Amino acid sequence: MYGYQENDILEPLGDDKFLYECLESNKNLIKYDCFDEEVSGKEWVNKYRNDNRSHGKSPMYFNNQYQWVNIQVIDFNESTAKFKIKTLSGGIIKEVNRLSILFRDEDIDKFRSRLKICKMR
Repeated sequence: MYGYQENDILEPLGDDKFLYECLESNKNLIKYDCFDEEVSGKEWVNKYRNDNRSHGKSPMYFNNQYQWVNIQVIDFNESTAKFKIKTLSGGIIKEVNRLSILFRDEDIDKFRSRLKICKMR
């Protein structure tokens, strides 16, 4: 599957349940964030700069569980290699690692594959 619709309910990790069973929080993703990116952080930011729709989804902790929520990418910090994102519902702003974002125009199968590869390293 390539890309998704804004209102889609996503389980981008399939049966792997990587985020839900293996991690205490998505802050631990930094340990696994070691894949080579096809598109740079700044390129992702520039791609969505004037787009008011959801740019992607990111896991947020609500009601004692992680849920993939719609987000917009605000900026990319090259020195920390983190994206500044804002949730569309609630307007929460935070910095996250690349593995915490599934971009709208990203291939979901490649995303799943990167998670699995990074987890094995």
